[in-house]
Amino acid sequence: MIDARAIRLSLNLTQDEFAKRFNLKLATVRQWEQGRREPHGAALTLLEIIKKIPDAVDGALHSTTR
Repeated sequence: MIDARAIRLSLNLTQDEFAKRFNLKLATVRQWEQGRREPHGAALTLLEIIKKIPDAVDGALHSTTR
């Protein structure tokens, strides 16, 4: 199981900052962290990539050259 909270804390972000930076719903981030839901499918893949190369995800989501 992936630890969304640990990923967020490693980036020194609040739940709100994490959700906004990576285009996630704040409620979803909270549910993952509280153990009410587990990420799966694309969300799980996204978290794995954020864990390894967060700047790449951030750049892809906020690129001005789309």
